[in-house]
Amino acid sequence: MNAIITDNLTKTFVSKIGPTEAVKQLSLLIKANSIYGLIGHNGAGKTTAFMLLNTLLE
Repeated sequence: MNAIITDNLTKTFVSKIGPTEAVKQLSLLIKANSIYGLIGHNGAGKTTAFMLLNTLLE
């Protein structure tokens, strides 16, 4: 059974200097009762991705 499925999830922030894609085309298939980790450099969009998955950002 799948718990989370995303396909090409994208989040763009717009500022005075222009748009910044914090998350670009994130596709996931996370199975229920599994443990996953998300690894990346500072500013790579890890927190934004988790916030999107938790529907904290609009």
